[in-house]
Amino acid sequence: MAGIKIFHTSKNYNQVLPGQSPQNDQDIGVRALWTSVATADASEPCCVHHPRTVSLLPELFLEWALDDEKAEWTLLYVCENSGEARGHKFHKYVLLLSEHKDTLLKKCKGSHKYEVAFTARTKSLFNKLGKFYEQWFRPAKNKGTTNHFHIGILGGSPFDHYQDENATEWQHLRPEPPKVHRRESDGEVSEPESLTFSEIFKKFAFENDDQREEEWVAVRSKNKAKDGCLPFCFEANTNIFPDYKGVFRHYCRADATWACKRKGCGQTSKEEEGKVTRTTWRSFNSWYHQHLKDHEGQGLRKGFERQYCKQCWAKSKEWVEGKICAFSKPGDRDDDDKGKKRPPHDQEMCEMCQRLKRKGFDQSCFMFSNYVNRGDIVVEEGDGRWKFTEDAKARQAQRKW
Repeated sequence: MAGIKIFHTSKNYNQVLPGQSPQNDQDIGVRALWTSVATADASEPCCVHHPRTVSLLPELFLEWALDDEKAEWTLLYVCENSGEARGHKFHKYVLLLSEHKDTLLKKCKGSHKYEVAFTARTKSLFNKLGKFYEQWFRPAKNKGTTNHFHIGILGGSPFDHYQDENATEWQHLRPEPPKVHRRESDGEVSEPESLTFSEIFKKFAFENDDQREEEWVAVRSKNKAKDGCLPFCFEANTNIFPDYKGVFRHYCRADATWACKRKGCGQTSKEEEGKVTRTTWRSFNSWYHQHLKDHEGQGLRKGFERQYCKQCWAKSKEWVEGKICAFSKPGDRDDDDKGKKRPPHDQEMCEMCQRLKRKGFDQSCFMFSNYVNRGDIVVEEGDGRWKFTEDAKARQAQRKW
């Protein structure tokens, strides 16, 4: 049996690619990560819709299965469409984790007509797809007809387990990272770390000699956010947190208002005669990172880390993302719009708190930021580790935090 490649084309040039397309598919009615299957020696997919071509790796499906090699996947046949070119037929399938089958398929159009093609464990998924492709879609066995094997993967999250197939064709289109995230060795000419007393004297001593005393004006601070930060963020070297890979990066902090994306999630208002309003919440620890800006459908609006609806979790144990409605400078608003105190930050619903927990820090992201800012935690941007200082460990042992 020959090996296969699972191709995906994209117009996204980030390192992390979105786990689904930005638009709903016309045949299944929902968004999916659309791929095409070809032989292992193929250099490009049968259909090229976007400039960038990648091939998905087996490690990606293991990641989506939460490192469970025995997790079951289901491939279902959806439909067959004729192409514009004579003899071309497009066979559409969907692939999903079997444990999420009922939840995902009930959102799909006409899912009751889908036919199960096969099921496979994560560790044997590529082999099973290869056998299926060999049996039904291998070009040599379909003379006179070109059959396209297209798979829409449902429930996929943003990913980076892939192999670039045509990097030289699109790398010039990738935008450079903001200056705040570049190292001095990248070509930036840095200012000297300090000036001697004589240099300071020569530079400033005679600056105001020609001015009269009454013409002197007060000098105001000219704080300005660095490139890539929110306009009110002046702490590019202090608020450092792990990204999705566990590498520590700078994140801006903001107060934000979130709303649940699920249409049916709401609260009944007694004051407005039973009117149902969308579930919203406030977070005073909303973390923003420039590299999360993705207008192609990654779902990370304005570069804010994910937060999830607690009401949906309490009712159905489903992780439903929130969306940013508004954000402001930290501390601008201590109360919400109705004058009530804002609720405490929920570590279980905060993506950043969960990442820190995986790094061995059990307190909230706000406390981690406090420790870093006052020098009790040592962490550097670009590193994957953090540690308490010796003084902090001693105070912790004496319970004098």
